[in-house]
Amino acid sequence: MHAGATSSLGPVTEVWSDFGGFWSSSASSVNTTQPDNSHALLAFRVGEFAYSTGVDDARLSANGVTFTSGNWRVLPVNAAPTSTPCTSDNDLVMLGQRYDGVDGGSSVPAPFAHPPGGCATGENLASFLTMGERGLDLGTGLANTPGGAVLTFPFSTNGITPTRIDDGVPDILITQMAAPTSNADELSLIDAAGNVVVNIIFVRQDSTTIVGNWRADFYQRSGTIRSGAQFTNSSRTMRFRAFELSDFGIDESNYAEAVALRWVAGGTSDPAFFAFNEPSISIPTR
Repeated sequence: MHAGATSSLGPVTEVWSDFGGFWSSSASSVNTTQPDNSHALLAFRVGEFAYSTGVDDARLSANGVTFTSGNWRVLPVNAAPTSTPCTSDNDLVMLGQRYDGVDGGSSVPAPFAHPPGGCATGENLASFLTMGERGLDLGTGLANTPGGAVLTFPFSTNGITPTRIDDGVPDILITQMAAPTSNADELSLIDAAGNVVVNIIFVRQDSTTIVGNWRADFYQRSGTIRSGAQFTNSSRTMRFRAFELSDFGIDESNYAEAVALRWVAGGTSDPAFFAFNEPSISIPTR
């Protein structure tokens, strides 16, 4: 088994969304407008090419963006990883600061279900990783996913499309929306027995390129906003990593062994969603 940390495609350096109708930001020119509510990812740039997600190609064209069309969808999450107690700094619900309808504060009740005096469940929280058009909402997510937490995304019987393995087009996109550390997440393809097929990719999000900023509130699972000014209407960074199937070390000789994608949290992961390019991989979605 080998380990890799860098995508062969290079960093994501620019993103486009439908915030305020149309919004873009890049590593070389960070937009001073910081999104503060739900907005869908329309496209992202890796190297010299921009790839659309399929959410609204017409909007990209109307705003002069040249892109390669894609068919991106969120990886389904039935239950988010959780830990106890629910007043800890783990499992924070991360929302655009206007998502709860309160500018610069928190709503009562909280903008998500939880039992009186208790914690929102992993099933309650899963929706924050799958919201919006195609599930690609950049204004919702979960912060401080517990270290060692695992999400597994099984493939359908069609699995991986072999002609897409090394075609130079992104296949997997992951997001990081708050304050990462050097703790590395792990991405791998696994076989039916749960064994890694060739490579584990170790992803250090603190070294991932910043392409934009947004403004967020952070709620605990108890429904109470996390105390401290840095958790209410807080400016946070937006980072994205794109991977090609070949980054996992697979090729035409072994791709059929892979039956699922597995993500293991490093302990300071703050995802809005995990997404895949549907022509490359067949994964059941809701």
